[in-house]
Amino acid sequence: MKLIENNQLGILGQPIRDTIRFTKLSESDKEKKCQRIMAKVKSGKRLTSNELAFLQQYYPELYIQAKKYMAEKEAFESRLKQARTKEEVNNLITYELQKCSQSAADPESKMNSVLESAKEFKQTEQYKKLPTQMKKRSNR
Repeated sequence: MKLIENNQLGILGQPIRDTIRFTKLSESDKEKKCQRIMAKVKSGKRLTSNELAFLQQYYPELYIQAKKYMAEKEAFESRLKQARTKEEVNNLITYELQKCSQSAADPESKMNSVLESAKEFKQTEQYKKLPTQMKKRSNR
């Protein structure tokens, strides 16, 4: 029988030693860790690959939910990066926040995610270089 090397990869490309470490957690520790991770999701923060691996192993339904939130967050961030003016960025943020408030499923988490992404984007050089608004074309 061959021994597993330390750098061998398991779930989500995490080293197997991380997966083994998860199995040593008691049920109450697993629940506490899950609550911390979901609080992070609800606050709009990004999850680490380690946190995703934990959810995938012990809470597959929450893993799917977290992946969905992350995909929505990434799509919104992509739209922010494509904006051509600061005005367009603000319009995107307003639109997403309105969409969140009309959402039946956990609008607070979605709003937090939008606000977190907007805050991060507004601190980038890309945003700072954007013109405030498009220059109007003159009709000749």
